[in-house]
Amino acid sequence: MAPDLRALLISSSYNGLLGPANDIKLMGSVLGRKGFKLTECSGHNATRDGIKSAWSKLIEKCSDQDAVVIYYSGHGGLVQSPVRPTGGSEQGVNGEKAPWRYQFIVPIDYDKTTKKDFRGLLDVELSHLLRDTTQKTKNVTVILDCCHSGRMSREPGLGRKAVPRYISEQEHQRIGEYVEGLREKGQLLGETFLEGNPHAVRIVACNTSESAFEYETPSGSWSGAFTEALARALEESDGQEVSWSTTLLRVGQLVNVHFPQQHPHAEGPHARMPFTLEDASRSFLLNMEGDVAILSAGRVGGVRENNVYAIYPFTSGAGNSRSKIATAFVTKVGGFKSRVHLEFEAEEKSIPADGAKAVLEQEALYEWPIEFPAGLDGLQRLVDESEYLRPRNADDKEPLAVIRKSGQTVHVVNSKGIPISARTADGPDSLSRVLNDIIIDTEELARGQHLLRLECESPEERLPHKIKIEFGVVVKQKRERIIPQDGTGYLADGERVYIDLRNEGDNTVYISLFDVNVAGEISYLSPSSPMGIGLESRRSYTLGALDLDRSLPGMPVTWPDQVPRRNEVDERLVAVVTSSPVNIGYLGNPRKGPNLRSSGKAPGNQSNLEQLIDTVSTGGRRTIKATEKSPSIRYDIIQIPFALRTSHANSDGLYVGEGA
Repeated sequence: MAPDLRALLISSSYNGLLGPANDIKLMGSVLGRKGFKLTECSGHNATRDGIKSAWSKLIEKCSDQDAVVIYYSGHGGLVQSPVRPTGGSEQGVNGEKAPWRYQFIVPIDYDKTTKKDFRGLLDVELSHLLRDTTQKTKNVTVILDCCHSGRMSREPGLGRKAVPRYISEQEHQRIGEYVEGLREKGQLLGETFLEGNPHAVRIVACNTSESAFEYETPSGSWSGAFTEALARALEESDGQEVSWSTTLLRVGQLVNVHFPQQHPHAEGPHARMPFTLEDASRSFLLNMEGDVAILSAGRVGGVRENNVYAIYPFTSGAGNSRSKIATAFVTKVGGFKSRVHLEFEAEEKSIPADGAKAVLEQEALYEWPIEFPAGLDGLQRLVDESEYLRPRNADDKEPLAVIRKSGQTVHVVNSKGIPISARTADGPDSLSRVLNDIIIDTEELARGQHLLRLECESPEERLPHKIKIEFGVVVKQKRERIIPQDGTGYLADGERVYIDLRNEGDNTVYISLFDVNVAGEISYLSPSSPMGIGLESRRSYTLGALDLDRSLPGMPVTWPDQVPRRNEVDERLVAVVTSSPVNIGYLGNPRKGPNLRSSGKAPGNQSNLEQLIDTVSTGGRRTIKATEKSPSIRYDIIQIPFALRTSHANSDGLYVGEGA
């Protein structure tokens, strides 16, 4: 009996979400073309009981060779007890303290929650359903387009055209007792996996500390940014030996044009190829097409311009220096193939007739696609030489920026239609200088985008902490309006601000603070602490305060150079929290400055974080793995988005006041 491909598509438009109904149509069309039998649970059927019933029925039908997909589009949230348990309260089995907070997805009947009946579908319940599914078949993929604990609740640059899939944190009287009641009713029988189900691939729209967005597309329909990107990446990679982790790299590229703070990722056995139990190869085929060396993977497979690969015969393992044939430098990347330049190791300068395998050694920074007019002498060359930019290809959804020429002025407009730079030539001989400056401005935008995309790539390196940040306005040396951290806050140029950092955890941490404006310019806010602001347990530190005379002058807010004062623009505060002192402040040096620096350390002496920051700062490459001698630095990244408003008119007479 042939195995079946089964997919359960769940959508909940609770609280007015517009995208879920479109999302399951899109995902259903992608999975349908792959041969999946589709079951929908949507509309009035997507109740708490309806979702559980539909999932249970799918489990009953499964056999051990089937492939199963569970897809959900809708809101996510957190629920907690009004008072955190202490001492002997909320005791569970064997005296262990039961959790006081749970994540949940939001069925359509969530508003019928009462003190005795919680209508969200809790993570512990989902874990049991997933366990029961993987007991029937190990080929299971769960896809969640929602958020659970977003630090931001709107995308300032898109305003009402983007909505987070997150409902505000909820309280439920003694949620622990409710969960224990489910267990007593036999709904949570047995145990689930402590660190996540090892048999199921889990594809999530964002980290638990972030928001997943739905937005109004150019066609006027609403869609989850993650679902739209995932559908496209799956279509692009159809027939290719690409892993889930590589597919999610592509998804991230597509999502991050509009939402750089949203980090889609794969959990569980993410080396698998989509909807199979087979792991994707960690190497690519290299062969010769005439005199040209071609790598059998392209942008869809995660290949980037300037990546470096070691070339080995098929009979040799990676890392065997004696059998290494050549080093390959990627010079041009297409959708599915890449051209490389070979530097051979031995006198025999040839690739075997049946090809060879290429193993990634050094990874280059992602180059952002831009649009620019043809015919501007030297502009194509500048883009080709850039380590941050490349021309937009047919497989790019939209560019990071567009360069335009109007008369003698060359403009840069970002992906949200906001002009971020304008340079005017004062004669034919000055055009080359103007174009060079324009490329530097566009590279600055790309560098800022890379910092906003930065996340901890390895769970082992993720730093747990209890850092609290209060960000507010200073008026006459007193703390006044606090900037909300949900994306609804604003500042006006000319105001002064303070940033209060408090460590409520038990361990000393170090905090490096940056500001990234709409033009991508990165400012290091704490230059007096080049290794990060050290905070011992229960200590605090306030930027904008003077310790000696205990005054609070605040730090000035300024409008970005070159950006017209027409409308409010988005800006972000970025905090990099580390377990050890680390010098990453040089990232705040502008590209146009004469002293652009890296950490100065050799790659073997750098942590993964330092390699990432060096790569963003210099546009260079990073080794794919830190060596055993490399220092281990655990870290986390916090972003606080806000809108920046102009407080006075400029020469074009346009003005946005504080109440706009």
